[in-house]
Parts: sequence; structure tokens; C-alpha cells
Amino acid sequence: MSPRPELERSVAEFRNLNRRRLFGTPPLDVAELERWSELRETLGAAFEGPHATGRDQREHLRLPSHLRVVFENGDELREAFLENISDGGLFIGTQRPLAKGAPLRLRIVADALPPVEVSGRVVWSRETSRPAAPAGMGVEFEAVDDATRELLDCLIAWVARRL
Repeated sequence: MSPRPELERSVAEFRNLNRRRLFGTPPLDVAELERWSELRETLGAAFEGPHATGRDQREHLRLPSHLRVVFENGDELREAFLENISDGGLFIGTQRPLAKGAPLRLRIVADALPPVEVSGRVVWSRETSRPAAPAGMGVEFEAVDDATRELLDCLIAWVARRL
């Protein structure tokens, strides 16, 4: 068996456990929390590099992607590519990141899927690239309704299948 289906299953299992860990519906038992921790470390090392294991405090697993995103901030409309995406937000690679706190309207485009439109806010930005740390901005999703959450879930599952 190729590692891709196993990786996709692991990502799906982690995302399910993580939603339950964050929202408690139903809460994780001890064995499930141990499994969550094991998956977080393994998948974190696979996608985020060895620096992520053990000490990474992120709530969501970041999956590498190269999806096109159109983002709007006030009257400015720009296009870029995502470096990664998670259930909680994304990283947009750009040489001109917006300032921390800037609100955005995002339109994420993937082949064979409807575009996902969601609001977000810049939670950090880096103007200068350095090794293994490109210029860009981290964006957290905001006010995600059930229909948009479902579209994001489909999009992230689609990204996971292409790893």
C-alpha cells in the first residue's frame, strides 16, 4: 500500500480528534487524547518540519498547499498563493503583507471545487524572507458559518489527498 492513503487517513483522523478536542462534542477520552498527541507530533514533523514536534503550540495542523487566493482589504484587491492552510487559518506568501490586525475577505480557489469565500484577520506578518521563512502573513479565519465550515472542510480534505 502506498503511504498516501495512510497519510490521508491520518490527517482525517487528526482533524476529527482535533475538532472534538477544541469543541468537546463529545470530549476526548484519555486514549483518544494520547492518539491526538501522537498524530500531532507525527503529522507536524511531516508537514511543518522537525521544529514543530513536541513544542508546537498551534491548535491546528498546517497542510502545505499552493492554492490561489484572492484577498480584499478595503479598496485593495490582490492575488497570491497559500503556503499552507489549516482549520483555523492560512499563510499567504507575499512580499507586501498587510499589518497585524488588518481584516480581509478571502476567496480560495482550487481545481474542481467551488471557491471558498471567508473572512479573516491578519494575526502576524513578516516582510522579509529568510531561509525556511518566506515573507507573508498569517491569517486567522473569522465568523465562519456552518456552510463555509463545510466548504473549508472539503477544501482541506482535498488538499490532504494531494500531499
